[in-house]
Amino acid sequence: MYSIQPVPNPVGLRSIERVERTYQFANNILAICGDTRLLWVPNLTDTTTSTSLDRNARTITWDATIASQLTVQASGVSVSFNGTSDEADMPDTANLSFGDSVVDEPFSIIAWVNQTATTGIKAIFSKFDTTGALREYQLVLDAAEKLRFRLYDESTDGYIGRLYNTALAAGGILFVAATYNGNAASSGIKLYSAAAAIDDTDDNSGTYVAMENSVTVGRLYSSGSGTPVEFFSGTGFCTVVVAKELTRDELWALKALGNAYYDLTL
Repeated sequence: MYSIQPVPNPVGLRSIERVERTYQFANNILAICGDTRLLWVPNLTDTTTSTSLDRNARTITWDATIASQLTVQASGVSVSFNGTSDEADMPDTANLSFGDSVVDEPFSIIAWVNQTATTGIKAIFSKFDTTGALREYQLVLDAAEKLRFRLYDESTDGYIGRLYNTALAAGGILFVAATYNGNAASSGIKLYSAAAAIDDTDDNSGTYVAMENSVTVGRLYSSGSGTPVEFFSGTGFCTVVVAKELTRDELWALKALGNAYYDLTL
């Protein structure tokens, strides 16, 4: 079904080999996901900026030089986040928004992360600014390590969402996903861990019509705009935003890619 190439993960890769495997991993993700709006995969040459590997080639700006936060994981690389200041953002663009105040479009977010248990919310990816009243959507692990995905209608001050009302494990790599079919209801939202459906609780408030295309920046591992909040505590490996509702079969294929690339057994 998909044009997937194997991604081996030998020990002691030379830098050129690691780059080649990173691009093969990214190409395999793109083959499954199609219209990919963001594909962040870190590499050992990242410093104060990264470039996304989707066709948008977004410039992702880090809060500081991240060289000391990079760690090799099999064929891949991860970035550690301290939960208090580490994060990255990218300029607002229309194709990271999935609502026009009238109707929503389907989209999905997937990520490989390793969380540290904390007392605060740990954002994975967001276009969400409470101070500027520019909320669109937000995928987080909450203060109880529960996966939560919310979509906001800023005009009505309402939101829809789904929650997995059980803590996900800390201290191990997770493959999480949130999908949305665009139906303007929590029934259209699904959450997954290791490609298995896990959402079990509606998370709604007020009246919801659609998200709105705001000027909020996209944020990796935090929320907010001018002043970020809800910093992630743990490690990030890869984050992808896709302009469709990913199926379970597609998520299973993505999980298999991650297992090979990062040497996992999810």
